[in-house]
Amino acid sequence: MFICDAHVEQLRDKRQQWIDCLEGEDVNSITKQLTRMTWNITAFRVLMEECFDRAPNGEGGGKQVNWLLVELLKESFLASLLLALRRLMDNAGLDGNRSVYSLWSLLKDISEHSHLLTRDAIIRLGPPGENHGQLWLQDWSKFKHSVIDGLTGVAEDQRSSVDRIPYDVFGRRRKKLQEKFQNVENLINKEIAHAATPKSRGGVNYQGIRWGDLYGFHGELCKAAHFLLDIVSKTGMDSFLPVFQGDEFQYLSQPIVAKKDLQRLADRWAKLRGEYESWRNWRQRPEQNHVSDGDDSHEWAKIHARYKSAKDSRGA
Repeated sequence: MFICDAHVEQLRDKRQQWIDCLEGEDVNSITKQLTRMTWNITAFRVLMEECFDRAPNGEGGGKQVNWLLVELLKESFLASLLLALRRLMDNAGLDGNRSVYSLWSLLKDISEHSHLLTRDAIIRLGPPGENHGQLWLQDWSKFKHSVIDGLTGVAEDQRSSVDRIPYDVFGRRRKKLQEKFQNVENLINKEIAHAATPKSRGGVNYQGIRWGDLYGFHGELCKAAHFLLDIVSKTGMDSFLPVFQGDEFQYLSQPIVAKKDLQRLADRWAKLRGEYESWRNWRQRPEQNHVSDGDDSHEWAKIHARYKSAKDSRGA
């Protein structure tokens, strides 16, 4: 069977769309989503699990850790992680006004166009980009042949130009993701994405969520992404955890606030409480209800600048 040039060009166009979705420059490309997720999970597990375990015991039991900070980190991280997992499982397509970059949509699109994934078309198309050396091209071709062999079940001495990656390998991958996702999908929809009533919430237990299920699902998402990178990309990634350009634990042994400054925190808390209580007087004009102790927009600008500087320094 002869693979025509039109077939190869169709694959070229589709592959570019898949690459854009998988590892493109867009902030929502799958690789960028998984990189952010992996960084945050790693930071949370190291800081919360390791630091908490090593904190001194309290006199009345428990650990000598500040519950205000711990609960803020835990609740904020959990909500953001659940939403990030949901985004990667969004079942909208890659095309149209409601198109999304998600692993689910990418797997579905590749499955629907798997007839293009013949050995001859993949090898003839070559790797994305230009200016590849001959040795690199040989290594790329050898690697792609081995990937196709594994997915088609064809031995090296039985290879054919019409060997095609079967569509069901993508379907099985989607099914495996869905099986893992269904353990947390209902919880995300009822507790995070929507403010469900007790009746519609049913027996969903937000407090009973198992962290191991979330970490396990994160692993399945990363495996699926590596699987797709091996098929459509020119190179794979060893890990979705970025390399920090500096010391991840700099200043971690230092207290967040000196004991002499704790009263300032208490005063700020009291002022904010006063502002919130002023909202009870809803008949007043909005400006009369505001009891701020400074220019809030200026404070948020400073916080954002510090956050952006820290983010840029780690290269994530």
